[in-house]
Amino acid sequence: MQDFYLEQVFMAPLTPAMERSLLTRLAACADAHHAQWRDCLLDDERHRLVCRIAAADLPTAYAAAQCSGFGADATWLSAVPGTTTDPDRDVREGLVDVLAECRWEVPTAASAAAHRQHACGWCLDALRVQPGPVITCAGGRRRLALFRAPDAEAVRNAYRRASVPFERVVALRRIANPLTTAT
Repeated sequence: MQDFYLEQVFMAPLTPAMERSLLTRLAACADAHHAQWRDCLLDDERHRLVCRIAAADLPTAYAAAQCSGFGADATWLSAVPGTTTDPDRDVREGLVDVLAECRWEVPTAASAAAHRQHACGWCLDALRVQPGPVITCAGGRRRLALFRAPDAEAVRNAYRRASVPFERVVALRRIANPLTTAT
């Protein structure tokens, strides 16, 4: 199975009740469509949700997301080959999930953008920033880079001297699959 990423932006904040309902439907629909919902990341304002679904192919992942109620305006993202580290790594390290977003005026090759992401290795180590997958939108003008770090500021500092033009860096809250989370 391969990972597919889905980004949904909500006009009004996602309430806790709406969140529980959506995530329960996503877990059930993923199972019904022979996919696996891995996790979702939600921003502090509760307006943006990025979910990771494992499936044999994009149509399977898409069917599971549609079944669960994701809107037609949801954005499908794909991982850039060679950038996916271990997104299931231990979350008890005192690190949080961080999303960094960048846009280019002209389409940029995914591999070139991914190479730039890892340009400052000693900065990453010193600031405890762990790069994760780089995710791209169709057209190659927008990239999302996922990290585990002490906070969003650590990612900003690690990339301050690199040539990566991050426009937005935010900490996110990980939402685990309620059907697989131990209670």
